[in-house]
Amino acid sequence: MTKRGRPAGSGKKGGFDIVTGLSAVVIVFLLYLVIKRVIKIIQQNKQNRVADVPVNQENPLISTTPIPVPSESLDVDKWLKRGSRGNEVKELQKLMNKDIDRINSGRNKVYAGTFIPAYPKLVVDGIFGQKTEAALIEITSLNLGAGKGVKETSIRRYKSIVAMPNK
Repeated sequence: MTKRGRPAGSGKKGGFDIVTGLSAVVIVFLLYLVIKRVIKIIQQNKQNRVADVPVNQENPLISTTPIPVPSESLDVDKWLKRGSRGNEVKELQKLMNKDIDRINSGRNKVYAGTFIPAYPKLVVDGIFGQKTEAALIEITSLNLGAGKGVKETSIRRYKSIVAMPNK
């Protein structure tokens, strides 16, 4: 027994607790193992990323991955109306969204005390529904004149209507 009532060799030597010291060593070792594993995973991911992309040997900045080409071409003369579905409707919705962005650039503002709201963009889903029809009427009436908007069109006809000067 020591003077303080501890058995001899109880782990306290010169003010340093051996158990605390061993715990710190174990924690540092575990931290080392975790960091080593993370570095290994990062290196594997880098190797996988580089291996997945084919590279042009003459110019490594050019990828040799082919660009996907749509399997079917669009029929720009196909008549589209409410209930129509397909890639032609998707293309029309994309074109209409571009025009909606152009139209909205001057909207969502207050003119002479009147708030002019912006048109909502369409969901490009390939389904010619009520919202697509309403947007088509609004956009084409801007070019054809009030009350003259169309309910059905082809992609070619839509482009020609939108290209007309606003009335």
